[in-house]
Amino acid sequence: MSLINPTPGELLDRKTILRLKIEVGRRQKLGVAHFEEELRLIDAALSDWLQKDADASRQFFAEGEKGLAEVNQKLWHAEDEVRGTPTTDKNRLAELAKLIPELNDHRAALVQRVNGLFRVAQAEKIYR
Repeated sequence: MSLINPTPGELLDRKTILRLKIEVGRRQKLGVAHFEEELRLIDAALSDWLQKDADASRQFFAEGEKGLAEVNQKLWHAEDEVRGTPTTDKNRLAELAKLIPELNDHRAALVQRVNGLFRVAQAEKIYR
């Protein structure tokens, strides 16, 4: 996400990640106030995008948010599993090594789809 002018897709992606961090942080009894503050700022920025572009489909926006929440949850679990998998379990680590980029590609496609609702064209993934 750029620091100056994030796209609506980037904002929505970050919002779903912050929700995960807040949920896990609360469960672990950790301080989450800084995540909650960032979430408030992101909600305000998304509200601005939605007000500027009344033509953006709220249904597709909500579907994008749901999709990003699901893929980010899967990424969170996959990365936790990598951390907890012994290095001797090379087969499972290889499976996860394939899964995580696939999930990230799906995530990038969802960000692009949300950006498309607002007619924002910005490359999210670039490969060699």
